[in-house]
Order: sequence, then C-alpha cells, then structure tokens
Amino acid sequence: MKDKFRRILVWSRLTEKRLLKKKSYLLTIMLVPVLLLGLRIVSGEDKGILTVGLYAESEFAAQIADELENAGTLLKFVRYNSAEDAQEAVKNGTVNTAWILPDNLESKMNNAARKGSAYHIVTVVEREDDISQIFAREILCSKLFPKYIYGLYCEFVRKRIDPDISEEELFEKYHVIEEKTELFQAEYPNGMISADADYLVAPVRGMLAVWLVLSCFGAVLYYKRDEEQGVYDVYSSQKRFACLLGTQFFVALNGCIICILSCKICNIALNLLHEIALWGLLAGCSICFCTILTMILGKPERICMVTVLSVIMMLVFCPVFMELGPEWSFKWVFPPYFYLKALYSSYYAGRMGSYIAIGCAIIFMIRFAFKRQTIR
Repeated sequence: MKDKFRRILVWSRLTEKRLLKKKSYLLTIMLVPVLLLGLRIVSGEDKGILTVGLYAESEFAAQIADELENAGTLLKFVRYNSAEDAQEAVKNGTVNTAWILPDNLESKMNNAARKGSAYHIVTVVEREDDISQIFAREILCSKLFPKYIYGLYCEFVRKRIDPDISEEELFEKYHVIEEKTELFQAEYPNGMISADADYLVAPVRGMLAVWLVLSCFGAVLYYKRDEEQGVYDVYSSQKRFACLLGTQFFVALNGCIICILSCKICNIALNLLHEIALWGLLAGCSICFCTILTMILGKPERICMVTVLSVIMMLVFCPVFMELGPEWSFKWVFPPYFYLKALYSSYYAGRMGSYIAIGCAIIFMIRFAFKRQTIR
C-alpha cells in the first residue's frame, strides 16, 4: 500500500514538472493576468455594464444614493432632479434603469420592519429584464437590507425583551452582536440562501470559469499527444484512463489556485472556504465535461474543434456578461453556467454536485459500453 502511494506521489510530481515545462501551458497561465488587466481597464472606463438613473427625494434617500455611488461596483449612476426625468431617461435609452427613492423612504422602511415584510419601497423602472438587471437590483437591496434589518431588530427587542430600552443602547448592542455573529441572513422566497458577495463580479469570474474549462481541454490534448508518442504504451487501459483524469486534475488544481488568487487580487473574493468549495465544484464539473467529450470524440483534431466551439458557446450562453433567456436549455451542459449562478444562490452549488454525480455515471456507462464492444 505504501509503495503504491509512493508511486502515485512520484507520478504526480513528474506530471506537474512536465506540465510546467510545456510552453503552451505556461502561455495559458499567462492569459489570466492579461485577462484581469483588460477587464480592469474596461471596468475603469466611463461606462460600466449598466447605467442607472437615481432620484432621491429626502436626506435619508440621498444617503442611500451616496452609498450606491460609492460602492465601487461596475454600475454607472446618473442623478436626476425629478422622478419624471429619471423615467423619461429610461424611455429614451439614456439609462438602462431608474431607481426612484421616495421622500418617505425612511418611514416606509420603519413600517416594513413593524409589519415584518417589505414591499413597494423603491420604484424601479427598467427597459428590459436580464441578468444584469437582476444583479443591479441585488446591489440596491444590499444597501436597503441593513436599514431594514436594524428596524426588525429594534421592533423585536422592544416587543419581546425591553419596551423601555433607549435608542442609543439598542444601537450599541446591535453592533456588538453583529460583530460576533450574523444576526440576519438574506433568503429568497423559495428558500435559497443568497451568498454574501458582490453581485456584479460575473464578467471577471465568468471569464476565469471559462478559462478553467479551457485548461482542462488543454490537459486532455497534452494527454493525447503523450499517448500518440507512446508514453502510456506499457499501461493498461484502466491506468491510461487514470492518467487522463490525473492530468486534468493537476491542471484544474493549478487553475483553481490561480483563480482564487485572481479573485483576491481583484478584491472580489468571498471567504476562503466558500471560494475553495465553488472553484473545487467547478473543477469537478469541468473534468467530467471534458472527459465525456474526449471519450466520445476520441481524436485530438475533433477535440480541438469542439474546444473552440465550446468556449464560444460558453461565452455566449453562460451569464458571463448577460443571460439570453431560459429557452436556451442546453446551456445547462456548460459548467460555468452553474458556477456563475451559485455565486448568488447556494441552490446551484447543489446542482453542481449533481452535475458531477451524473457526469461520473455517464463516464462509467461509456466505459462499460466500450469495454463490452471490445470484448465482442
């Protein structure tokens, strides 16, 4: 058992060294800083991915508007002097959406806290509904949510614990509790938990997710080249398949480390465990995706053609920049689709686990079918 484990470690170290000696692999790694630099230049331009018209009628509403403008997201904000001007800007295409913060916003928030439900607090006017609009509304909610939950906290304490507690004591105790634990958690109506993240990171993360899948395709081509050169001639079919998976594993492992560091550098990283879990799930999905296509296609020339086609389709149909709509059901085949969805809903993280399980079952069935065909 120890000898077998030692041989695996030696093979792993040799595989890692051989990968780092390949110029094409190093070039693929160098694509990441170039990609991040390009996206940073684009995000620093005058226009973001969405232009939002803002109208704030009161001092409290103006405070929310200032927080939105200073949040550092990829949204571009334009202030208007009236609600009518903001709505007209949406109609003529000057802005993509308008957020009208009413003069009684603070009282609406307090009433919502007393009732325990928040509806019709801010007027949102949109030209069309797509994933960019969904992410933008999440940014708006992220600024309103702290004000709302503080009102809920005050109502709860005064009704259930101490009706005579002062506002200063409420404020002080609330922040002490918030520093130690997450007192409230945002949840969707269907029970899905919203991740604590910047919701407009899809362009950066989407490109990195597509790059990770591309890296796994590259690992497959490295394996195929070695196979043609006779590197694996002494191995059985089962060991060759293990080498195919192992090569993809090390490429995906390196890719995950690079992607997590890239997110950290760009200040869009979640907590470390969340990042490791999401990128690990994406790596597993990518390996299953590339392995199934490799087993079906076989020849490197076909794999190259499908690689290019897959990358184009992932950039178009996965919500890297926007989502084309639910009618494109085949986008569920692509791993980045689930990863980008899982950023703001843990429900899709579970779907990624199901993707891996189904992928492993398909791989097993294909191998079983090929084995029976070989015997016959």
